[in-house]
Amino acid sequence: MAEALRTLEKALLIHLIYPQTSPTLPIQPDLGKSPRLHVLDTGMLNYSVGIQKDILGTEDLSAIYHGTMIEHIVGQELLAKQYNALHEINFWVREKPTALAEVDYLYQYGSKLIPVEVKSGSEGTLKSLHKFMDLAPHKMAIRFYAGDVSIS
Repeated sequence: MAEALRTLEKALLIHLIYPQTSPTLPIQPDLGKSPRLHVLDTGMLNYSVGIQKDILGTEDLSAIYHGTMIEHIVGQELLAKQYNALHEINFWVREKPTALAEVDYLYQYGSKLIPVEVKSGSEGTLKSLHKFMDLAPHKMAIRFYAGDVSIS
């Protein structure tokens, strides 16, 4: 399976996103952990999950595919923002087996590793994001959700 996934990645059909277990720089993805698959063509993703007709004419993308489409689009934007071909997008997982915590993406801003959490609605407890913030040496985070823009 790993060889097939690497082949699809070389063909630029998917991107394998590996987790980071530390809330600080440098980014060191744990290649021993399972990667998340990120389909590089949004239209192909829509087709493969059978939602291309649902998207046409919708007013709320977060309602489609339970918010996964919004998370995918944020990942696409982070990939597009890359200025360095060697730069990857990553996500964070807590390295404690008894308590699972995961933040959707990590964004390097200067000397800071900023967690990026994507939610389909305006509700949510953000436990994983708060756990990352407890461990990080700064108090910056980004949350995309279906609410008004605010800075706090």
